[in-house]
Amino acid sequence: MDVGISVSRVGGNAQLRAMRQVAGSLKLDLAQYRELESFTQFGADLDEA
Repeated sequence: MDVGISVSRVGGNAQLRAMRQVAGSLKLDLAQYRELESFTQFGADLDEA
């Protein structure tokens, strides 16, 4: 799932405000986690060399 792309034009507007806030913070957390994960993988690749 690409957290940067919405698959629904109506989805966000149909959600309750609280749900949009939670979903927004979860998307940010997931994106930051994936970025950190890629850096740690890169570091592991360097350590093996």
